[in-house]
Amino acid sequence: MASSSTPRTTLNQKAAAKKLAPRSPGWGCMVLRPLVAALSTALPLQAMAQAKPAPAALPVPVNSMAGWRISGQGQAGLPAGIPNSLGGRDMRIEQSSQRAIYKWQSFNIGEASSVTFEMAQPGASALNRISGGAPSQILGKLKATNGGELLIYNPNGILFGAKSSVDVGSLLATTLSPTNNDYLNGFVGNITGGSAAFRYDKNNEDQAPFVASSSFVHVQPGAELKTAEGGRIFLFAKQVINEGSLTAPGGQVVLAGGAEVYYKQPKDEAIYASEVNANVPALRGLLVEVGKAGMSSEVSKGAVTNSAATPPWSAWRSINPAASAPAPASARTAPSCCWPRAVHWTPWPTTSAPATRATSAPRAAASW
Repeated sequence: MASSSTPRTTLNQKAAAKKLAPRSPGWGCMVLRPLVAALSTALPLQAMAQAKPAPAALPVPVNSMAGWRISGQGQAGLPAGIPNSLGGRDMRIEQSSQRAIYKWQSFNIGEASSVTFEMAQPGASALNRISGGAPSQILGKLKATNGGELLIYNPNGILFGAKSSVDVGSLLATTLSPTNNDYLNGFVGNITGGSAAFRYDKNNEDQAPFVASSSFVHVQPGAELKTAEGGRIFLFAKQVINEGSLTAPGGQVVLAGGAEVYYKQPKDEAIYASEVNANVPALRGLLVEVGKAGMSSEVSKGAVTNSAATPPWSAWRSINPAASAPAPASARTAPSCCWPRAVHWTPWPTTSAPATRATSAPRAAASW
């Protein structure tokens, strides 16, 4: 596991059964999209207090090319919007390098507007750093071509509105900061070296207070976030709320509430080994751990709420005849004494995307 001086709570029944010190037991099972759960939590009040962006609203880059695209290659000038027939505007960002980092004064997309990252290379990636002191409100369309990956980092919160549509190769939305070097190196050093890939950084001048009203990612009812085959949807913040649709066919969905996030390969943990072959993990994707970032357990604890609508069991059974029916709702509810530990149970899923949700006080790990 990633090195840390803080104890971990593993969200896996095998780990609980083996009582691996210094971990504490949790509950776990295979979870597929959508998850159906609720944790006691405050609403992201900062987003509610912000004025709704105009239908033609678009992200605002910093004032110079050197300050906007701080790493990577692409278009020669700053991006600008072009009016569309819906009364909004469309913005295109042309990227020719495999990875690039952009800095924005704000990153809002109005209901009638769209932003498209035109990726010249397959699977290219763009890290978008947002300053300005306000949450990002994505109410329109956000796309990345050619299987492109988008990372959106806003320390003041991210809202995907009821009419929003995200269509990308992979998506990561977070209020926890990655370092530029870690990102440009593909987080390989974090996976192998044990350091946090994303972390609340109180010394960052753009960092908002670590409270649920600012450190949140909220997907509202009606929002549709989807990836290409094998893609990922990762949502990291102190408070993560999903009421919409998260679809990553053949990929991975993770909702994680905490002050820092660690990545780990499942093959490095014996508890995730296949019962048929101990050298092969019984799951795909990354293990995700949530930590305290040097803060107290009370301050650093996170929360995840997933109240997405559940499709009929028959719909899932029709494409997976070997699946077992889910347990009654009463059997899938954790004892109230155990909050704010993460709780997992199996609803009837509609895609093949494994999903995890992790909440922590002080640290949790999970992946399916």
